Amino acid sequence: MSLNIETTVGYNQNSSFRDILANPTSSTDWLGYDNGFRDRNHGDFKNYKTDPTDYELFMMLGLDPFYKSLGVNNDWNGLTDQEVKENYYKLGLVELGLLPKALINDRQAVEDAKLKFASSGLRKQAFEKLNARAAQEGQSLPNNWLTYKKRASTNISQSFSFGNQTKLFGKTLGYILGGRYGQSIQYDPHSINQRTLTSLFNDGQPIINENSNPQIARYTNGWSALLNLAYKYSNNHSISILLMPNFLGSNNLREGDVFRAGADYSKIYGSNQFYEQRKQMIYQLRSEHFFPAYKLKMELNASYTNGESIVPDFKRFRFFEFDSTTYWYDPTAFFQDPLTRNFRYLLEDLLDSRIHFELPLSKSTSFVRKIKFGAAYKQLDKKYDQYNYDLGFDAGSSFATNKDLQQFFDLSHFQFKKDIFEESRLDYFYGNPDFAPNHTFGRSSILAFFVMADYNITKKLRVSGGLRYENTDQKIDSDAYDKLNLPRNDIRRIYQGALVSNLVS
Repeated sequence: MSLNIETTVGYNQNSSFRDILANPTSSTDWLGYDNGFRDRNHGDFKNYKTDPTDYELFMMLGLDPFYKSLGVNNDWNGLTDQEVKENYYKLGLVELGLLPKALINDRQAVEDAKLKFASSGLRKQAFEKLNARAAQEGQSLPNNWLTYKKRASTNISQSFSFGNQTKLFGKTLGYILGGRYGQSIQYDPHSINQRTLTSLFNDGQPIINENSNPQIARYTNGWSALLNLAYKYSNNHSISILLMPNFLGSNNLREGDVFRAGADYSKIYGSNQFYEQRKQMIYQLRSEHFFPAYKLKMELNASYTNGESIVPDFKRFRFFEFDSTTYWYDPTAFFQDPLTRNFRYLLEDLLDSRIHFELPLSKSTSFVRKIKFGAAYKQLDKKYDQYNYDLGFDAGSSFATNKDLQQFFDLSHFQFKKDIFEESRLDYFYGNPDFAPNHTFGRSSILAFFVMADYNITKKLRVSGGLRYENTDQKIDSDAYDKLNLPRNDIRRIYQGALVSNLVS
């Protein structure tokens, strides 16, 4: 029996036992994965309606059965006949008891009813009911935009392995079991970053020229294991299996001031929080066989890999320094990054299998005369999903007074408040814009057969050759287009815009 255990402790003068950049983490980060602390359910997200239609408001007040009795099952806002739209609206005011039926065509009475609808609290009630879920969505995403400092530990690496051969039912069984765990912390308090944006239409002169010295921290935790079993259950037959799980989590933080030359606001405060977890499960099977009666050799190899890369809640923001005490987020500014939380999921499954036969055509050992044949099958499935949550402002301000970003991102801003017109509004809200390129898949399968001959005609003349047949089937598409069965050249497949980059810069 062979046993090996190794432990390494590394000291980093920039990070070990020092207070470095950190952010809130899950209780399982040390194992290389997030236990759901950063993640969320995306299936039932409700967007905020800043300007709902009259039909939507009336539905919130229980007028759905009334309009269905009139044969109205959809929002009349899309109709082109203005008179019909106005009549549906007035009928709703009548049903709410705000407009006498006898005065339905009285212009002044209709205007008075509209004012009553706005001032009686019915509009406020309908608006808040319609957007109640949107307010809950805003408060469900935690206020963890900001970093802090914490004491870092040392780098650690631990590994072990042991193996042996034994007997199982009188036959030889070999096994190897091993594992490795690693923790690495890197920190640079004075990094240097330069970024320049130029344009061919500006004679190559910089449009944006930025310099920064941000703090950068990276926390990496991961572990892997290996189990290999090999069993020779007869002189001519053997089988082996392998299992290898791999988990890796990387938490990347960047924060500091950015100085932009030649801009209206030359100083910017920015921060990135990018966590990625990767998981890979590998399964392998190998069997070798020999059939003496035919001198036939057979070899089978198969492997299945299940992999995933998940980026939960990638946050990035930039604030202009409006003055010495105020930060300002200006979504209309050139080259401004949105206040967005991004969730990215990439799943990949790979099946790879081969079977190979070798049959001699002659009993002679002095000449190589044999035929080889076999088959192979490979299948690759990929699934990509990305969800973006953009922070928007309705009644709230995009200025952070006293540079207090903790208060700026406080969850109380996602509650209903009265604006300057005394109407109910949310200060902040999250919007979930969804585009077809955010949800895509890819499938690929390859089936192959081959046969070849290796033949010695004489001791000095040897001929070999063969034939291979291969069939490939591939499909790559977005979920939305696939459901609609759109042809490849359909104009609805054209996407214009910019997708969020998952790179930390």
